[in-house]
Amino acid sequence: MLLLPCEDEDFSRLSMLTGSVTISALTGEGIADLLGAIGDRLRSAARVLDLVVPYERGDILAAVHREGEVLVETHDDASVRLRVRILGSGASRFAEFISEPA
Repeated sequence: MLLLPCEDEDFSRLSMLTGSVTISALTGEGIADLLGAIGDRLRSAARVLDLVVPYERGDILAAVHREGEVLVETHDDASVRLRVRILGSGASRFAEFISEPA
């Protein structure tokens, strides 16, 4: 991370660098853009999985909702089918419930 004191014209020029987000600690300008960029980076590091979880595994359903972003959730007689976005490190926890996309 590069922290530079800069004048207004420098601020505009820095924001043109590819992949950069400029913020001002003085005014707070750019904080929303920074948060958006962080969210985008985290989402791009995540995997999308299709899971089928039996209703009796409420612990797994709760963990999926807590640790991932549920994109689609459907219910049938015996299970919940979910499409989730989850960081790669968490995906192994749900390996036994991974299914082919419907």
